[in-house]
Amino acid sequence: MITLVSDRFDDEALSRLSKAVTCARAKSFDLSADDLSNVEALVIRSRTPVDSQLLTRAPKLRVIVTCTSGFDHIDLKATQARGVRVMYTPNANAASAAELTWALVLACARGLIQAHERVEQGDWTRKMGTQLSGKTYGVVGHGRIGSRVAAIARAFGMTVRICDPYQNGESLEQILADCDVVSVHVPATPATKHMIQSFVGAKPGLIFVNTSRGHVVKESTLIEALNSKQVAAAGLDVFEHEPLPASSALAGRDDVVLSPHVGASTHEAFRQASSEAADKIIAFAQHGATSDELPGNAPWM
Repeated sequence: MITLVSDRFDDEALSRLSKAVTCARAKSFDLSADDLSNVEALVIRSRTPVDSQLLTRAPKLRVIVTCTSGFDHIDLKATQARGVRVMYTPNANAASAAELTWALVLACARGLIQAHERVEQGDWTRKMGTQLSGKTYGVVGHGRIGSRVAAIARAFGMTVRICDPYQNGESLEQILADCDVVSVHVPATPATKHMIQSFVGAKPGLIFVNTSRGHVVKESTLIEALNSKQVAAAGLDVFEHEPLPASSALAGRDDVVLSPHVGASTHEAFRQASSEAADKIIAFAQHGATSDELPGNAPWM
């Protein structure tokens, strides 16, 4: 089975994949008709969007594996219409994304970015932070990542509340009103776009963290909530427009901690995603088997 890898891929996983199928590396993320004319299997990351135009350039394509937990870069209606099977690697970055969530929570609670800057400037001012033990943590989306975040919150001595309609969770309004910290862990789908449109009624002093997808939160309302101090601090790894424009009202604030969509950016998650993708291509080539196939019936999809 002729397989094209269009993005970064672990060398060991690539070696194993190359022993099972005919494997090539693409020279860029923008795949031409020449790149795709004979390709039967395509391995991608989020920088390779899959739409009807790409599918037209790949007449022999049978299967796509994306080495990501998100899948909003793939037009699943178009792949279904063409009969192309699609799989993803939702487990590979779960631990890394959960850890980044907590890095942002802690940075917000203790003002770590500002403290670092003060020390570098010779300013020994010791400002008060927020203790998390004894507080309430709200998890929006209690799946692979959210469940890990919840476990860490319990280890910190926090009470955990869950908002997940597929697990008989509480309403989003209840979570925002009652919790001291809220983090979001849902995929980008039509059902989750701007699912948080307002922070009116949120518990004053809320710490809000988003490591899922930027479109889940209406940024203008988050900015309003920060300006009014309804939200005390926000930790954001994802944004409605990426890269985040330098002119964004989220930039340059002491009450916002920013990172450039690095939830999955660890060496371990990269190797695991590559290995899982190789396994999926090999299983499909040898047995026609699929796993973690999209679209799925999993929560929020």
